[in-house]
Amino acid sequence: MPRRPVEKPNGPRAHNKPVEKKRAPSKKAGAAPKKKQKRKNSWDYEDEDGEFDGAGDNSSESEEEEVPKSKKKRARPRKDPKADEKISVAQKKKKTAKEKDDDDERFLLEEKHRGRKQQYEKDSEQLLQEVRDLALQEKKTQEKLIEKLKKDVTTLSKQAETERKKRKKEVDKLVAEKMRDYEAKQRNRDDGDVEKRALRERIKELESQFASYKRSTGPDDVVTVNAAAASATTAMQNSEAILQLNQANKLLELYRLVTSTDIRLIQSGDDDDDADDCTEVVCTTTDSATGKQFEFELAVPAIASSEIEYLPSETPPKGITVPSYLREELSFSRSEMTKFIRSVLDVVIRKTKV
Repeated sequence: MPRRPVEKPNGPRAHNKPVEKKRAPSKKAGAAPKKKQKRKNSWDYEDEDGEFDGAGDNSSESEEEEVPKSKKKRARPRKDPKADEKISVAQKKKKTAKEKDDDDERFLLEEKHRGRKQQYEKDSEQLLQEVRDLALQEKKTQEKLIEKLKKDVTTLSKQAETERKKRKKEVDKLVAEKMRDYEAKQRNRDDGDVEKRALRERIKELESQFASYKRSTGPDDVVTVNAAAASATTAMQNSEAILQLNQANKLLELYRLVTSTDIRLIQSGDDDDDADDCTEVVCTTTDSATGKQFEFELAVPAIASSEIEYLPSETPPKGITVPSYLREELSFSRSEMTKFIRSVLDVVIRKTKV
């Protein structure tokens, strides 16, 4: 690159002095670094353009005369062996302390892990023991329950067997009574048939006698013959009435057995018309098992639409408790008769509270 010619400055100048070269200060070891100069902005450069124009020749001369200098190498500071030894001892102590801390921490972790393991084993054993205790308690409870159920089953079986035997005895007793009644009724029926046959034979015999007597005597003795025939008819009617009376007595006995109630007519001195209008009876209900009795009176009208009247007995019953509504006079329709009889039976069979 060609050099520019050096121009002399316009202004008066006494002597052309060479530009002094400033020596850069030597950087000593340990010296603080020099602060960098703040860079100027573009406005500062515009203001200084004139100065650079005036000093252009001087700067060119200084560039020709200036010779580059070699940079000096900064010497490294020498290490102190004692300091290195101190540093190594401190590092060893620090390392030893760190290893000791690591060992302590490891020991604490092992102790903590061992404690947790022991606690876990202890909790597991405790939980297992609780489960065993619960299972044993449940087993004992089940055994007690099974034993109680066995006892209940045995008791119920005994009660059922006792009840079955009792019912069987009652049924056998009832069947025997029914058979006896049937046999007695059959015998009475047979006796009635025999009696009827005997009466028929007797009538036939009387008729034959009457016919022979009529042939022998003639029509004058018609009155006597008629009287004999009338007596024979009356005898036959009496025999039938006796037979019906026997049957009525048997039916009354059966009614007394089935309903456990004895019925008797009340002898009254009223007119026959009053007797036809209403029938008064005395009823005695007896418990077949205990023998307890409850007596009352009934007035049954002949008209079906009229109400039946109930009168309690003047003599209070013994051994039974009579409800309050049966201690007073009552009247009810015939449709309520079954309900009334049931109430009477409940009085005699009700168990007395101890």
